[in-house]
Amino acid sequence: MRVKRNAAYEEILELEKARGEAWNQVKVTADKMWDDIKVGIVYEDIKMKLKLVLILLLSILAIIFIAQNVAMVEIKFLFWTISLSSALLIFFTLILGCVLGWFLHSYRLYLKSKNEFVYYR
Repeated sequence: MRVKRNAAYEEILELEKARGEAWNQVKVTADKMWDDIKVGIVYEDIKMKLKLVLILLLSILAIIFIAQNVAMVEIKFLFWTISLSSALLIFFTLILGCVLGWFLHSYRLYLKSKNEFVYYR
């Protein structure tokens, strides 16, 4: 009986030791994850500041561009005639190009998905 009790006691001690080692491993892993999160937060903060600086720089360049291109331009198309500044003309052309590019991209994705659907039948 005493031998069984001593064997059980030794088994309990081994389990306690293994549990302690496992818990230490969990703590080490959690500390590594926390350090990675802190580094990621700092990295995201730097990225956000860089984006803010780039947005401000582009805004300043846009203001300079508008200030230098205030000359009026007359546009004739079929029966219509429009007068507006050259900066606005370039801006509207940019917007029109972005919208057309977006529509064409969406249309190509639609065709691609339609063709892939046909192949899977």
